[in-house]
Amino acid sequence: MEYLKRAKHFQLLVLRNGLKTKIERSDFNKVFDTVNVIHYGLDLTLFDIRDRVACRNILQLDLNKVIILLIATDLRNYRKGFDMALEVMQKMEANKNIEFLLVGEIGEVQLPVNARSVGTIQEDK
Repeated sequence: MEYLKRAKHFQLLVLRNGLKTKIERSDFNKVFDTVNVIHYGLDLTLFDIRDRVACRNILQLDLNKVIILLIATDLRNYRKGFDMALEVMQKMEANKNIEFLLVGEIGEVQLPVNARSVGTIQEDK
């Protein structure tokens, strides 16, 4: 912490407004000249935060499971790492507390029982 005090101008970048608020209310606020939020880059007039339970009900996702979300226009694109993700899904297939939810084109890939695809999304909402 001492090295932070020696800095002349110190800015902190965070990903959420809530984290910014917590930092501004803490002792860390004395260290940083500014705390800035890097916003998601989403158009919040189209996309907004929704209730977790309602969303899981709509998507028929178990409320008690950890959901791991994989999103890409085409998950088969080698650069997206789907081959590695598929290997992880297969290794974790026996874990009943985890479900993988895939968004994007996957083709004719056989998914493990702990994964399901919702296909591509054509609408903004």
